[in-house]
Amino acid sequence: MNLLPKSSKEFGSVDYWEKFFQQRGKKAFEWYGTYLELCGVLHKYIKPREKVLVIGCGNSELSEQLYDVGYRDIVNIDISEVVIKQMKECNATRRPQMSFLKMDMTQMEFPDASFQVVLDKGTLDAVLTDEEEKTLQQVDRMLAEVGRVLQVGGRYLCISLAQAHILKKAVGHFSREGWMVRVHQVANSQDQVLEAEPQFS
Repeated sequence: MNLLPKSSKEFGSVDYWEKFFQQRGKKAFEWYGTYLELCGVLHKYIKPREKVLVIGCGNSELSEQLYDVGYRDIVNIDISEVVIKQMKECNATRRPQMSFLKMDMTQMEFPDASFQVVLDKGTLDAVLTDEEEKTLQQVDRMLAEVGRVLQVGGRYLCISLAQAHILKKAVGHFSREGWMVRVHQVANSQDQVLEAEPQFS
């Protein structure tokens, strides 16, 4: 079973992700590190009582593990209906306060300032596969929506390989918006966590 896309452009395709999760089944797939590798940074920037939105959640166990250590107010979204159905079934009884919604992160259905944290584990990397105009416009829509649904003083945590074009786009976008941006290297890993925080309304 080959789950890799034929080209990086497929990462932006709903069809690719539907097939990916149908073939993968219910077995979790962790992009960019496990909870144990990331918990130091996550606990630093996310407080247990905060309302958290996880964009492009896939079937990662990260939200479940955060929930199990006391983070209750977690909303997970993904464009794949298949994975959202799987995650709802898996968590309905054991984690009743956590929700999973099929939603496009470039057109979110939440009111402004709905969350204190937006958590992105590999999603920006999956969308920003090149620097073509169409791709950059989609990323602009995504980051604008992240900014819209975050409260002032909230945080966007992006776990990324932090390739040059990713950092350039994300840091450039948030700097123009007047956000404070920090980049953290995850210990013993190639992964980095970009933390962006709006400074004013």
